[in-house]
Formats: sequence, structure tokens, C-alpha cells
Amino acid sequence: MFIQGLIPAVKEVMPNAHHRFCVWHLWRNFSKQWGSIELKDMVWECARSRTVSEFERNMSKVKKISEPAWAYLDKWPKEAWTKAHFREEPKMDTICNNACESFNAKIKHYRAKPILTLAEEVRRIIMKSMIENRRKLLHYQGILTPVQQSRLEAMTKLSRNWFPQWSGDDKEVLYEVQGWPTNMVVDLGSRTCTCRFWQLTGMPCMHAIAAIQDKNDKRPEEYCHDWLTMDAYRRTYCFNVNPIKGQDLWEKTGSPAPVPPPVKIKPGRPTLNRRKDKDEQPVSSKTRMKRKYNLIRCLYCGEVGHNRRTCKVKKQEEASEQARLMQLQLAVVAAPANANDKHAPNGTPIDPVTQDPTNPPVATSNAPTEMIIDQSEGVPVTQESQPLSVFSQDKVRARPPKLHVKKGKTTIPASPQPAAATTIPISAETIKGTSSATAKKLASFMTFVPTPGFKHPKKKDNDV
Repeated sequence: MFIQGLIPAVKEVMPNAHHRFCVWHLWRNFSKQWGSIELKDMVWECARSRTVSEFERNMSKVKKISEPAWAYLDKWPKEAWTKAHFREEPKMDTICNNACESFNAKIKHYRAKPILTLAEEVRRIIMKSMIENRRKLLHYQGILTPVQQSRLEAMTKLSRNWFPQWSGDDKEVLYEVQGWPTNMVVDLGSRTCTCRFWQLTGMPCMHAIAAIQDKNDKRPEEYCHDWLTMDAYRRTYCFNVNPIKGQDLWEKTGSPAPVPPPVKIKPGRPTLNRRKDKDEQPVSSKTRMKRKYNLIRCLYCGEVGHNRRTCKVKKQEEASEQARLMQLQLAVVAAPANANDKHAPNGTPIDPVTQDPTNPPVATSNAPTEMIIDQSEGVPVTQESQPLSVFSQDKVRARPPKLHVKKGKTTIPASPQPAAATTIPISAETIKGTSSATAKKLASFMTFVPTPGFKHPKKKDNDV
């Protein structure tokens, strides 16, 4: 359908136009049938071939891999998609319609509007672009346009790897340029090269620049085609688009108004964008702007990237400190238990009074009865009061270590006499309502024998 309809129509309407295909769309249609990476790359190699011999060599490679793929490429007109068969008059070697896509993106918001509105918007876009391009290079002094100048400089760098040799002709225009992969013949008089880059673009190729520098009579810019110069650029934008008054002020004619053809409205919302393939990348840029914040520095460890609340060093140190405090608490609790649980080697409990040889046992007429304090059992009220030593001889908690004695002006007697241990009687009614732990603490406090000269530390408000 494309070959039978569009190509003959272009030749009929514009017989002198050089009709080309977009190789990218050709490659997309080719990829739907042949997914081989090697074949898809060979399509671009065939399209970029500038000489007929190079094109035929690449097409033969495609034929060896897949003959149906070669037949698909061979059916298209070669002068429409490969540089080897392009005409040399346009001085343009592009194989994709990127310029058309760029213009199509500008009128994206106006394509769905009525035809008159679309035409007016296109006219205003052209008017604006003509003025902008005219002012853009108003004070530019180069021979070539900036884009062509940068392309020529890139070719000049590549010409360093080629070595020209004059053939000895009278006009001194024929050169043989040696290099890889093969030698080239340059004719400075007719401005041609066997690589056909000069003929297709109007700009000297790397081989021609090497010959121009060897001859050293003109600058490479002077060998470029006139269409690439700033004079042609200024002539292009010397015209202007005339303004037009609003549509309401247009003069009415007696001619009949054009009527659009009947269109059958399809169900659903009409789509404005074309359907893209799955492997096609989005048009928008992949990079997304993100707000940049200041660096966060931790006040605890000084590192960058976190704050004090989420600091790992702080959490580790707090965990280790908590573990150390737990070990200290367990050690303090285990020490009194070990001190109270004293037994002889044979397993019998040791009485601290009878163990000391300096304190012989004192015979008493009335043997004390041991009283076990427990909440579950009631305390027998047989006596009004009993000495504390009766029920706390072997269950009194070990005395805590002595505190540092504060040095004062109090004089200590030369031979202090140890104070006799006094037993404070506690009635059964007092201990009856207490727990076992409270009874033990009370008993240990009442049987505490102070050291001579010891001053009890002052109790602080926060002490429990």
C-alpha cells in the first residue's frame, strides 16, 4: 500500500523532490519480524553505507544470515533509505526525520483543533521562529554556521590519522590519501572524494581536509558548499510572515464554504498519541529533579547521614551500659545471699557466735525458741515480747561495707570499749502484719551494732 500509493503520489505532485524514508521506522517494522540483534544492526549498517560497494557487501551479509530479511530490505527503493544511492543535490545525508518530529512536537496542542485554528497556530509558530533565528546569529562573524563549524572541527581532528600524497597533476588538485581501512582519492577541483561524504553533505571529509592542509592554499571552511555558510543562513531568514487580523474581521466571499467529509465517530475517547511498542523508551527524560537538602550530621558521633535519634553508635553504647548495670545489680544481690548461706563442710550451719574462739558460748537457763516469720502462718502469741536474737540468729542479712569515716574534731578515747549488743524486743503484733522481706530488713536494722566514732550519713531527699 505504501509503495503503491504514497511514493507515486509524491513523484506526481513534487517531481523534483528527493523522497526519503525514515530508517528508524523501517527498522521498527523490520524488528517486528526479525528479532536477531545482528540482523537489526545490519539494517543500520546498510543505511549508513555511502558507497555502492560497501552497501552490496553489507546486504550480502544479511542474505547469508536470513534470505527473507534480505528480500524485505531489497523490495524498498534504495534511493529512499541508503546513503549509497542518495542524490547529491540536497547536500543532506540524514536518514531519519528528526526535524519533522521536532516540528510535530511544537504543534502537539493544536493538532486536535479545527483546521483553521491549526493553520493560524502554525503560521504564528513560523513567524516567531523566523524572528528568533534572525536575532540569534545577528552578530556572529564566522564563515559557517555554528553547527556546521563544530562538525568541521570534528572532521579536522579525524584527519590527523590520514596521510595525503599529491599525484603530480598540473592543477595540483588530485591527492591519494593513505590510511585505514583503505586509501581514498580526493579531487579538490571538483570537490569530490571516493567516500562520498563531501558530495552528500557539501563539507570536506577527513580525507579532503588532510589534502587541503597539505596544499595549504585555502582554509577548509572555504571548500564548504555555499548552503552551509552564514550568507545562506541570513538569506533564509531575511523574509518575514505578514500579520493577519482576527477571524471575526475576515471579509466574507460569495464562494461556498468548504464542508468537512463525513466522519463516523468511534466509541470511546479518541487517542492523541500513537501506540508505542513495549521496548520503546519514553520521550520524556529519565532524570527527575529532586529537592536538595542540607547534609544531616549526628551530634553524638559526628558522622554525616543520620541524626542523634537514629545513631547506631549511641544505641550500641546504651545497650552495653545497660548490660553492665544489670551485671552490677546481679552481683550486689548475689553477694548478701552468699554471705548468709554459710555452712560447714559437713553441711551443718555455722553459728557466728560459737565460731569465734574468743567468745565462748554462754550457758543460758532458758533456751530460746526460734520463731519463723511468715505471712501464711500466724505468729504464736505466747509471750508478750521476745528478744530479736531468738529468730534472727542465722537469717540476718550480712552487714554492708562500712562507709568512709568523716574526719571531725571529735576525740576518740584511747581504749574504746566495744559496745555491748543490745536486743530490742519486738512484739508479735508488730511483725504480724508485715511481710517476710520487711521483717528481715527491720531485724537487720535493729541488730546493727555501730562502730565507735561512726556517724550515720545524712539521708537525702531522693533516697528511698
